Amino acid sequence: PGFVAFGAADVQPALGGDDAALIRLEGFTAEAVRAGGERRASLAGGLAEILSSDASYAAKQFACRRLILAGSEEQVAALAPLLRDEALCHAALLALSAIGGEASRQAMLDAWPQAPRNARLGIAAAIGEAGETEAIPLLSRLLTSPDEEVALTCAAALARMPAGAGADVLLKAFRDSAGTRPATFRAALADRCLEAAGSRAPAGPGGTSAALFGEIEAGAPTPAVRAAALGRLLRSATPEAAVDRALTALSDPEPEVRRVAARALREIGGREVTERIAGALAGAPASRAPGILAILAHRADPAAEAAVLPLCGDPDARVSSAALAALGSVGGASTVPVLTRYAAAEDKAVASAAYESLCALRAPGADDA
Repeated sequence: PGFVAFGAADVQPALGGDDAALIRLEGFTAEAVRAGGERRASLAGGLAEILSSDASYAAKQFACRRLILAGSEEQVAALAPLLRDEALCHAALLALSAIGGEASRQAMLDAWPQAPRNARLGIAAAIGEAGETEAIPLLSRLLTSPDEEVALTCAAALARMPAGAGADVLLKAFRDSAGTRPATFRAALADRCLEAAGSRAPAGPGGTSAALFGEIEAGAPTPAVRAAALGRLLRSATPEAAVDRALTALSDPEPEVRRVAARALREIGGREVTERIAGALAGAPASRAPGILAILAHRADPAAEAAVLPLCGDPDARVSSAALAALGSVGGASTVPVLTRYAAAEDKAVASAAYESLCALRAPGADDA
């Protein structure tokens, strides 16, 4: 039988504690969904009738849940009014999201002005999940909402738009928020900017995404956001620009930023890059030199040997130890006498670094030196 013959009158007792009725109801709806075709359409039509009737809240909740599985665009008209209902808006939104399509999207947008707050949050999230770019103008206006949760939910929806379509809108909101929003809000908004820009189609090294990352880094309200923006900037910049920026960031007062810079310098390949990093050792203070030496040690490029060797005798044990440790991966056979001499040093840290490098040295001829 069709669902019209098994309607709200049978749903009420099932949801009111009549276990036998509930079993019949669950079995009927599950079977109709599996059968598809006319039976599923009949089920969906009957569920929509419940939504349009004076049935109880429980009955309408049940109908919305079943429409997640059985609904189609034909039931959108019955679900749409429920988006303005504080109690039923969430269930209706789940059903509309499952149905999808232009009719569902338009129902969500039309309901927005009168929808309760929790429905607005759900609508914004649903639009973002569906990647509905037509909603960008509405979401853009709502970024200025004094309700921070509403604004950030809209920001998250914009960040999920395909191909970074919401990036420019988010960046403008980030600029405008300076001095008007708390740091926590701006940090969350910056994260959404980074997410949106990261989903753009690659424009090549140094493209528009790199400029966006650079702007966010410059205006980041927290060290964590700065570090995240710097990481994305370094990955999207040209190798030359990335090395320059990363070398500068090694002197940053924030450890998170320094770690991102060091990781990038370890990963960017090429002898010329090694030489530029090694060149930064000249005049580097004792507080900075060990970090640069550790990067060179990780790169294991012999091009760094000439810059590392003079620092083995640095009066600061932190620097000399780091230089001797680096020789284990960048040094050639000619460094064996240097390492042998320092392996007998009085300073335990210096001697240990030299000895370990002697053991690690794999350069041609090192075993014969």
